[in-house]
Amino acid sequence: MATVALLMASANCFHAAEREILLRRTFAAIAIVESGGNPQALNRAENAAGIVGIRPIMVRDANRIIGYRKWTLSDRYSVQKSFDMFRLVVRYYHPTGTPEQW
Repeated sequence: MATVALLMASANCFHAAEREILLRRTFAAIAIVESGGNPQALNRAENAAGIVGIRPIMVRDANRIIGYRKWTLSDRYSVQKSFDMFRLVVRYYHPTGTPEQW
């Protein structure tokens, strides 16, 4: 019985690793489309900034989801912080989703 539980746990870890890879690839694709991969990009018309064109409402929503003010508007220019917000929001709204939904 322990072997079955171990195999199921291993499968879940593998599935989680696959989803993380898909999440990172999706983020990279969005970065190419939104900013050409430029972390300093700014779209004044839409008030979108950073590598994936994050708007202020996404920063507010990410902070609401996490339960405290972790990110600021200037964090949109950090690739890692932008990815962290993206990951949080994707997992919140589409926990079993696919890149098309994200």
